[in-house]
Amino acid sequence: MIQTVFGVIHQTGRRPKSKIEPIIRALNWCQELVEESPLWSVTRTRGTVALQRSINGKKLFLFPLIAAKQDLGDFGHGFGRNHLAVAINGRSICVATKRDCTVVPHVDLVASCLQLFSVEKPPISVVPSTLRIRLYPDECRKFPRHRIPRRQQTIEAFHALVTSDDEAYAFIDEYPEDWPVLRDQLSMEDHPNTMQTWIERIISLEHEANNDDILWALHQHSQQDHRSFQAILPSYMDSQYDEGIILHALSQYEATSAEDAWDVYAQHMAGDDRIAWMFHVKLAEWDNLLPVLIPTTEGLYHMSQNQEFGSLALSWLSHHKDMKHELMQATPGLDFHYLRHLLWNANLSGPWIEQLLTPLLDHPIGDIHAAIVSITTRERSFNPFTLWKTLMEKSTGCVQQRIMMNLNRLSEHEALQLLEMGVESTWTFVQRSAAEAISQFPYPSIRHLIVKGLESKSNGVRRVYQKTAQAFNHPVA
Repeated sequence: MIQTVFGVIHQTGRRPKSKIEPIIRALNWCQELVEESPLWSVTRTRGTVALQRSINGKKLFLFPLIAAKQDLGDFGHGFGRNHLAVAINGRSICVATKRDCTVVPHVDLVASCLQLFSVEKPPISVVPSTLRIRLYPDECRKFPRHRIPRRQQTIEAFHALVTSDDEAYAFIDEYPEDWPVLRDQLSMEDHPNTMQTWIERIISLEHEANNDDILWALHQHSQQDHRSFQAILPSYMDSQYDEGIILHALSQYEATSAEDAWDVYAQHMAGDDRIAWMFHVKLAEWDNLLPVLIPTTEGLYHMSQNQEFGSLALSWLSHHKDMKHELMQATPGLDFHYLRHLLWNANLSGPWIEQLLTPLLDHPIGDIHAAIVSITTRERSFNPFTLWKTLMEKSTGCVQQRIMMNLNRLSEHEALQLLEMGVESTWTFVQRSAAEAISQFPYPSIRHLIVKGLESKSNGVRRVYQKTAQAFNHPVA
């Protein structure tokens, strides 16, 4: 048993005098500091003596006797190893020592804290961070961010102070402005009631939530009750919500039938064009909705002034009905991105597409020319020679190469004309493609082309033509 100024310490086993004396000195130091400062008073709480003072409307408690017991190996009083015996408003505070200071006795650290707070207001910069956050929240917000980042400050305080579900709720209630940070510190395992309360507040619109709050609540709700989650998703597809929330609800909703899909999605197709198309895509997944979806989409197409929606809708409609008139009318005025989508995705077939594509030969973007070659390669209702010849004269090497790869689409006479243009191309990769295409044609017709290829300035091109010449038993110079 050890008698001290703050009470008796019962110890198991004998301790060396060198261990006991520093503890006694530190406790005496605490007693002297309390007597010298009018700010502190001695009280009892947690069944032991405590030193108390009021700071910024809160009560700070220090427990020197518990700190002494910690130094003697007794950690059964609610404070962890290497943590100061400090509380605010009766709640333990995580004030941890630095790793390189663990040899300093707990009771000495409590005495140091006692001395620090023996003035009305110590310099905020030297107050331990968790105490600083709890005692001077307004001051901390003004503190330079490069020294105490607000987000880190809040997270550290939450994990230091919160040890139960109720404390989590109280902490958020005390610092509502930190909710965007605190919501990500919650877990259903540790804070089920707090999470459930906030999920219900956000979903019931009791809380004025931002987009991130709503997405958080929806995600958490989906983990708890899938059926209830599915039931509330349609309400988040309304135009009053941000696009990100609508798309999230749309992507998560699982329609149980075509009728259910139509009831939920179709009502939103008359809204914003971009969002309307997302609802259209979901409806198009149900084949038995096509009879009603086709006229609905066509009606929206004719009403829309949005090029993106127009190109998407027109491309889709062309696979389900004759849209020749609309395609001829819309194509000249489309911006590149929407024109490109239309050419690569629409169902373009019939002799009339030559009239559609001819004006596009002057388009400055090579990808449009590539689309023209792709379309006319598969379309057999007219001869693409004139279009391709123009592209060989004015388009990019990639487009020329694409033509070289599809010369079997033309008659031999026409193909040889374009083949000669390929052999004389300024791009060596086109010249190589031409050399590979030459073998498709009879030798006498392509003899002069082999000769030209063998005269190329590129060693690589010449080697390709030499192999071709050898295959035809053409004398290689």
